[in-house]
Amino acid sequence: YLKDIMVLPEWQCRGVGSRIVQALLAIIHRTAPDGMLVTLFTGQHLAEFYERERRFVDAANAYARAAAANPRIDVTAQRAAALINGGKAADARAILEPAIKNSAAPDAALLYMLGQAQRTQKDPDAAAATVQKLKASFPDDPRGAYLEAQVLRDRGKLDEAIGAFEGVMK
Repeated sequence: YLKDIMVLPEWQCRGVGSRIVQALLAIIHRTAPDGMLVTLFTGQHLAEFYERERRFVDAANAYARAAAANPRIDVTAQRAAALINGGKAADARAILEPAIKNSAAPDAALLYMLGQAQRTQKDPDAAAATVQKLKASFPDDPRGAYLEAQVLRDRGKLDEAIGAFEGVMK
């Protein structure tokens, strides 16, 4: 059982980790008895590791690989959050808008992240429209009031923003 493989920061993003794993898999395939189960866990757990390390773009890429490897999981909101935190709000918006459009039912997390991407891109009208969709679909979800307060603050409407933030606290 091999739990973790870590690469020193100065050697990361150079393919070292991939080469280590490839070498280990080659050894395992040469020496393992027939029928032995070999499992490699990456993807979502790797993305969470990257987020803890504040490597948001790497996290977003790991979420994308995890979703491609296992289409049954939906990590769209997590990937979008990592993209926004990594300074790629336009990329987040590009994955969120079709995900929301193609969804059978509204998803509060996706709407909230879309509103955050729109805010980050300085598109307050779109963010305000997303606030309305979020609050209409999920009236008891505090993310709607929180997002509304942020949009109001962005527009310089501080008294209204405070009122919306107070709504979150109730």
